[in-house]
Amino acid sequence: MIMQLRNRRLAATAGMVLCAGAALAACQGGTSGDDAAGKDTPTAVATATGTSAPAPGATTTATSTPASAPATKAADGGSSGSSGSSGSSATRCRTADLGFSFAPGSGAQAVGSQGGIGVVLTNKGGGACTLQGFPGVDIVSRSGTHWSLTRQAKSAGKVTVKPGSAASFEITYLPFDEGDSGGSVAFHAASILVTPPDETHSATLKWDGFADVMDQSGATHPGTYVGPVVAGG
Repeated sequence: MIMQLRNRRLAATAGMVLCAGAALAACQGGTSGDDAAGKDTPTAVATATGTSAPAPGATTTATSTPASAPATKAADGGSSGSSGSSGSSATRCRTADLGFSFAPGSGAQAVGSQGGIGVVLTNKGGGACTLQGFPGVDIVSRSGTHWSLTRQAKSAGKVTVKPGSAASFEITYLPFDEGDSGGSVAFHAASILVTPPDETHSATLKWDGFADVMDQSGATHPGTYVGPVVAGG
């Protein structure tokens, strides 16, 4: 009888040890699962955060900064400075700071042949400024019709204009020939509108002393066109 009780106690003790071992294994398994879940959660939060609020701000900054920085360097004459001293702080010439006039000796020399009209741009401002490219030029008829001139196939460099100095460009035009029997039509010019490069405001000059222009406003290669801005008046 004593041996039977002892055996029962040993069996019960073994069962308790087995149960404790099983419980320990389950606890460890639960802890491992909690750790995995804990590791996944920050990853998900980081992903959601990276693709929501911060993303638009970062994209806007990256897009705007490179676009403005080169433009500032170009306007300040940074590394290009093709016709000014290195490191010049000159800004582009604005219409309000320029004087507009015709160069002496402008006009066609003979009927039926092309002539040149020089337009002088004088810097009336207090500091140096730059011009680069082609001006916008419209010939305006007596009835108010605008003819926007095409550009000459020629390269244009940057020109730095000091206060009191001038730059210029030329309008090449083909005068109307009344004796032409080819059915040509005259464009009765009254004035021209000049818009300096990169500007939106124009200046008006009267078309005084020049012959009417042969109307080629719809032509692909008209005999009347505008050249680039160059140094000097």
